[in-house]
Amino acid sequence: MKNKAIYIIMVVAVVLGSTMVFVKGFNYGILYSKHERLEIIIGSDIDLKKAKNIVDENIKTDHITRKATLYGTTLVVDSNKFKEEEINKLLSKLNEIYSKDYSIKEMKKDEILIELDVKAINDKSDEEIQEIINQIKEKYNIEYTKEELLDTSSAVRLKTVAGTSAFDMIKNLFLPLGVSLLIVMVYFGIRYHNLYKNAFVLEPLKLAGKLILNQLFILSIIAIIRIPVAAYLPAFLVLIWIIQLLSETLNNERKLKESNQD
Repeated sequence: MKNKAIYIIMVVAVVLGSTMVFVKGFNYGILYSKHERLEIIIGSDIDLKKAKNIVDENIKTDHITRKATLYGTTLVVDSNKFKEEEINKLLSKLNEIYSKDYSIKEMKKDEILIELDVKAINDKSDEEIQEIINQIKEKYNIEYTKEELLDTSSAVRLKTVAGTSAFDMIKNLFLPLGVSLLIVMVYFGIRYHNLYKNAFVLEPLKLAGKLILNQLFILSIIAIIRIPVAAYLPAFLVLIWIIQLLSETLNNERKLKESNQD
C-alpha cells in the first residue's frame, strides 16, 4: 500500500512536470540558455578575482565571469542580455587598468560585417571596401577606416550563443542506459526465476518501469521547482540509475537468500 502511494505521487509529479516543461520549459542557467557572450583578449594571465570585481561593478545584469584559452589570457563574460552603456563602462575601466584601447566600435565590427554579409574582406578592392565603409556609416552611424576593417585581430567580441536543451544533454545516455537495462532484465529473469513465478517476464518489466519512472520523476522535480539545468544533469541521472540498479539487485539477492534458507 505504501509503495502504491509512492508510485501515485511519482506519476502525478511526472504529469505536472511534463506540463511545466510544455508551458515554460526547463530553467536553464545562463551558460545553457540562449545568451550573449563578451570576449575580451587581455593578453596576459588574468587575476580572476580582480577581474570579477571589475565586471560586477560595471555589468549589473546577471552574468558569469571566467577565464578562457589555455593560458587564461581572455576574459569571458556571459549574460542573458548586455546593455551597451554597461559594456562601454567595463571597457573603459579595463583600458585604464591594462593600458588597452578597447572600444564598442571594435566590438561591433565583426557583428556588422556578418549582418551585411561581407565575406573575405581582405580580398575586396579599395572601391569595394570604401562602399562597405559608406554602408556602415549610413546604416549604423559608425565610421571605420580601411585599416580597421582589414584588421582581423579584434580584441573584443560580442556574440550570441545558442541554448542547449535538456534533451541534447542526455540523448547520448539513451543507448548505454538502454543496453544496461536490457542486460539486467535478462539477468533478473534468469537469476530470480525461482523467486518469482513470472520472473522471466513480469519482474524484468517491473524493473524497467521503476527505473524509467524514477528518471522521469527526477526530471519532473527539476522542472517543477525550477532547479537550473546545467552540466551536472547527465552525471546525476547516471548516478541515480546505477544506485537504483544496485538497490534492486541487492534487495532481490536478500530475498533469494531468505527463500533458500526456508
